[in-house]
Amino acid sequence: MKRSSLLFPVALLPLLVVGLPACGGSESPSAGAQLTVEDFAFTRLENGKRVFTGDVYNPSSQPVQQARISVSLLDSNNRRIGTTTIAVSNIAAQDTTSFRKVFGGDQEVSGAKMRSLTVM
Repeated sequence: MKRSSLLFPVALLPLLVVGLPACGGSESPSAGAQLTVEDFAFTRLENGKRVFTGDVYNPSSQPVQQARISVSLLDSNNRRIGTTTIAVSNIAAQDTTSFRKVFGGDQEVSGAKMRSLTVM
C-alpha cells in the first residue's frame, strides 16, 4: 500500500516538468532553452557612461518575441551588490540580435556577471 502511494506523486512528476517550460510565455519552450548570450560585456565609456553589450543567439527554427537577461552587479571585490535586467526583443530564428543598455544606477559598479536568460 505504501509503495503505490509513493508511486502516484512520482508518476505525476513528468507532467509537472513538461508543463513548467510553457508557463509564463507563448514562445516555444525549445526556442527559449537554446538561446545563448555571447560576448557579454560591461564597460565604462570615455564619457563616464557604463554600458552592457552583447549578442543573443537563437539557433532554433522559431523566433523569440522577447527575452530577459538577469545580471549581477559586482563591486571592486567581485561581490554582488545588486541586480538588473536587460530586455532583448525580436530575436529571429537562427539569428543573432545585439543588445546595448546604458546602466543608469547610482551604485559604484566595477563589474557584472550574467545570471540567467529567460524567454518571456
